[in-house]
Amino acid sequence: MQRPIPDCKTGWIASHRVRRRFEPISSPTLPSFSIVTISFNQAQFLRAAMDSVLSQEGIDLQYIVCDAGSTDGSRAIIESYDDPRIISVFEEDAGPADGLNKGFARAKGSLFGYLNSDDLLLPGALTRVARFFAERPQIDVACGHAHAIDTEGHHLRRVWSEPYWPPAVARGAFIQIQPSTFFRADIFRKSGGFEIADRASWDAGLLARMYAAGAQFAVVDDFLSAYRLHGESITMSGRLAQRQTDNLQRRAPLLLGRDFRSGDIAIGHALRAIKHLRWPMRLLERVLRGPMAGRAE
Repeated sequence: MQRPIPDCKTGWIASHRVRRRFEPISSPTLPSFSIVTISFNQAQFLRAAMDSVLSQEGIDLQYIVCDAGSTDGSRAIIESYDDPRIISVFEEDAGPADGLNKGFARAKGSLFGYLNSDDLLLPGALTRVARFFAERPQIDVACGHAHAIDTEGHHLRRVWSEPYWPPAVARGAFIQIQPSTFFRADIFRKSGGFEIADRASWDAGLLARMYAAGAQFAVVDDFLSAYRLHGESITMSGRLAQRQTDNLQRRAPLLLGRDFRSGDIAIGHALRAIKHLRWPMRLLERVLRGPMAGRAE
């Protein structure tokens, strides 16, 4: 039986199990993961995030935790772990993208992923991802689905990654769930990593840079992470609208070969409508349980 996510003692997340039992990969070479977490003043959630990574089984793991100067006890939490798989990086950075680049500069694995300090990996997620890549050597980037949870870890709704189709992604119609996204080390390095100056959409920017570098994308049709909504998260704050606007403007040249135009907004609405027709049950859940952005807990 899969173990519940550690340090979440009440609510939906405490009893969640992945739907399938994931067996170790039957391969002569065990895939190795490097997972990066950037930490800054989120001690309330940090231990649960770290435990959700360290409790993954059936894989070779390197876990890099970068803290740029927390003052809320986060560093003490990181230092409390006596685990050789953890590499702690206590350095100032120029923002989240720079912190992630610092972490991945130390990464030795063949598969990469990154988890914010307020999110969680679900049990068995990395075994599922390892098998997915092992069975599809042509795929460079794999995006899975997630559960949205609240501050206490209670389930709110499901959220899905959609295919990385540039005409839809460039116009904000198709999305990919960041904590459920993983990629090969080679394509990350080929893309140049995160754009340090990007403080609004570094995650989507990385995917666009990997696409421009020739990456092949695929969807993992499974729930791999829990995406936490709380008052300080970008999804819950007024920063989201500006982030989305900056995101579209930054990635259009990489995905469309030109700057973003006002007419792309209307095209995006049309593509979003087509998406809802293709996946009506996802639309129904959004209508019944509410959107991700700006919701009250």
